[in-house]
Amino acid sequence: MLTRPLFAFAFAAIVGLFWAAPADASSRFTVTNKTDHLVKVVIYSGTDTVCMFEEKTKTVPKGKSRSFGCKGRGNQRCKIKLKQYGDQVCKINKTTCGLEAIVIPNKMDLILSKNKDDVVVCRGKMPPEKTDSASTQSQP
Repeated sequence: MLTRPLFAFAFAAIVGLFWAAPADASSRFTVTNKTDHLVKVVIYSGTDTVCMFEEKTKTVPKGKSRSFGCKGRGNQRCKIKLKQYGDQVCKINKTTCGLEAIVIPNKMDLILSKNKDDVVVCRGKMPPEKTDSASTQSQP
């Protein structure tokens, strides 16, 4: 007799949780590999503060670009580690997860290249802001 009201309560509670849960805002970014070797991209969720749980691992062949995403949970930032030959690259850019990973803002193109000392360097490039053409035109 008590099972039916408990089932109805449990069902309503679960539906309420789904209704109230924030949507997973997915972040997207691009890695452009201008080096002469394959780059491994280890991707973490934007909410993984210690970079303990890989969301996925992908590769970018030499001379190619690949677009990736992660669950940003509204932060619109992915955390990544970049590797070549098993060694981490772009070490100067590491700012999160105990200085072990890079935070990538949504829509960023991360470009990997080599400097004159044959060291992999990274630089981020954001797409240009879109302007509303109607707001930039003068009104008569």
